[in-house]
Amino acid sequence: MENTLIIQQGRCTCGQSSFSVDGTPLIRFICHCRICQDLYQKPFANVVIFPENAVKLQTTESVEFKKFRAPPAVNRGICKSCAKPVFGVMWVAPFTRFAFVPAMNLADSSQLPEPVGHVFYHRHVEEMYDGMPKINGYVASQLFLSQKICMSMVLQKFSS
Repeated sequence: MENTLIIQQGRCTCGQSSFSVDGTPLIRFICHCRICQDLYQKPFANVVIFPENAVKLQTTESVEFKKFRAPPAVNRGICKSCAKPVFGVMWVAPFTRFAFVPAMNLADSSQLPEPVGHVFYHRHVEEMYDGMPKINGYVASQLFLSQKICMSMVLQKFSS
């Protein structure tokens, strides 16, 4: 499902914080970091990365953005009502920002690409037997995601 334009609505668990997506996902991955485990209250987070300008909040008053570690870090948008993730934003270079959208917050997951692998797997709390790559360590996880994002951007550029 690469290069599929997605136009749909998304929302947090309680529905008080909503957003729209109008863009092509770069990658989807499974994150096992402790921040995701704490925020999602699950063993992992299923996340889709879009160009930042593809995701728009319907109302900014319902979301508080926070960083849970030193940069580089995702600035995570948390619903003020239910305290669950809405989506996050991360600067990676000047003029390059990405939106990290929880797959569960999107209305139609059938349009999403398959995950590329598990990152921060050294923090996993349950084994995953799905045949996808499992990346251990902070630096290795960041490099894996960076490579996958860059590859996706190049492929999208050449296919358009």
